[in-house]
Amino acid sequence: MNRAEAAPRAYRVFSFLFRWYFLLYHRLRVEGVENIPETGGCLVACNHASYLDPPAIGCMVRHRVFRFVARDTLWKGRFGSWFFRVTRCIPISRGTGDLGAMRAVLKTVKAGDLVALFPEGTRSEDGRLGSAKPGIGFLVARAAAPLVPVAIIGSHAAFGKGRRFMRPTRLLVRYGRPIPPSELPTIDDPKPSYEAISAFVMDKIRELMDESEG
Repeated sequence: MNRAEAAPRAYRVFSFLFRWYFLLYHRLRVEGVENIPETGGCLVACNHASYLDPPAIGCMVRHRVFRFVARDTLWKGRFGSWFFRVTRCIPISRGTGDLGAMRAVLKTVKAGDLVALFPEGTRSEDGRLGSAKPGIGFLVARAAAPLVPVAIIGSHAAFGKGRRFMRPTRLLVRYGRPIPPSELPTIDDPKPSYEAISAFVMDKIRELMDESEG
């Protein structure tokens, strides 16, 4: 891990606790963790079916610090405000086209950090992959950084919407290969299609999810 992005103490502590929770209770298995670049700005895009998703995809990656994009309402309350601040999450106002949050994401990536986001914008109702929210294609195109698609399988069954308690369901996190900006569709066009880029991102996540069903 670079000194420039040394993990805050609170991040290291929570990462350690989450790691053992997922390993012991959910028998978490990860594939392709080596696909997370060692250094440099990077975007990580993952499906979203549970509150378990952010810590599950971040806690097993020890060589990078994840900067998660999360809805700003989670900062309400004393603990929430403290937790999301010390873990260096980036707040976004959902459903408003939050330009300030988008600028923060791009600035963070260009500074050489890794930013994780959930293109669906909210947890899936049934565990299936939904469509990307507006703005995802714009962020991916403007970041001009590698994109790592990630799929988490089992989190909806473990603690999806409507569940009051976490079940000891097995979880699998699969990190796909980094996709350089040059491989994004229409990226070389004078006016790239952000919708096409969003669809491309979701297809890459879907492919990783489908591997578990094959």
